[in-house]
Amino acid sequence: SDVVNIELSLEGADHLSIRVMDVSGKTVMQVSEEKTSLKYEGRIDVSNLAQGVYMIEVSDGRYTALRRLIIE
Repeated sequence: SDVVNIELSLEGADHLSIRVMDVSGKTVMQVSEEKTSLKYEGRIDVSNLAQGVYMIEVSDGRYTALRRLIIE
């Protein structure tokens, strides 16, 4: 798929930062979102990324989550 769906439950944060990094740690994509409710549902277009392994980092300023993304 060319789109990554992200769903999060957040409390207290007004701002959300989403980074996609390659295996060397270089940021290849960054998205900033304003949170409008306690639940965030977003889509990130990754169609311009080459095949490979990436990491997605989602941070609200207090908490950070890191997940692996494989593009085939």
